[in-house]
Amino acid sequence: ILVSCESALFYYDPNSQEIEKYSKVNGLSDAGLGITAYDSTTNTIIITYENSNIDIVQDDKVYNIPDIKNRSIEGSKEINSISFYNNKAYLSCGFGIVVLDLTRHEIYDTYYLGENSSAINVNCVYINDTSIFAGTVNGLLYADKNSNALASSETWKNKNMVVGNNYKEVNYILPLNSKDLLINILMTNSTHSYLTRYNGNTLTVVDSDAYIINLRRCQDKIVRISYLSLSIMDSSFNQIYHISDQWNPVSGLSLDLKDAIIDNNDLWIS
Repeated sequence: ILVSCESALFYYDPNSQEIEKYSKVNGLSDAGLGITAYDSTTNTIIITYENSNIDIVQDDKVYNIPDIKNRSIEGSKEINSISFYNNKAYLSCGFGIVVLDLTRHEIYDTYYLGENSSAINVNCVYINDTSIFAGTVNGLLYADKNSNALASSETWKNKNMVVGNNYKEVNYILPLNSKDLLINILMTNSTHSYLTRYNGNTLTVVDSDAYIINLRRCQDKIVRISYLSLSIMDSSFNQIYHISDQWNPVSGLSLDLKDAIIDNNDLWIS
């Protein structure tokens, strides 16, 4: 189990119950960790820092990618999320998408998706068999994943998915099944959002007053963390498990939750 906190990274082995700690003192390139992600296909850990520095960890070796940190870039340098596809890591950033080559340990490309290839805040990226999707402040953008011109904003099309009072900012895109996507659309100037199901043509609202802190797919389940609560649902949105401030099975456990994963029959919560 991989755990990230502000100053260090921890590995916890559930079998041996041993903890191994990594920090700037013993190998990492910086301090002040941002977000962390793991790719099981390449056995790679991506570590980002609050100053936009990046480490790629493979086979206990650390490869530093300081390019975003060091460059003068239009827009925010904040790294919002990380996704993986075909030996590459896609970093959703405050200015666009940065693609890391996990084999060569370098930046492969940068996509500026704003008008006339300008900076735009990208919250998340998802790639399926045919397309690449980007959740942005201006809605859901998509393009042919095999296009040679993904660095040009003209290649990307806007799905123009608007709900409620013209809400369109997308901050989560998850595969629901082989055809449908689970998309979260933020309400403007609010902590709440619309959780929606998108089949390529139709957008269906699943929850019109969602407060979502974290949303992920684990195995065949949907794990949703809200304020002081956690819900696990199947792909039809039937609730399988729930804990909240009103029903807490663990005495003394704070339910100020940040993340959770399912590992076989175990639920791990941070």
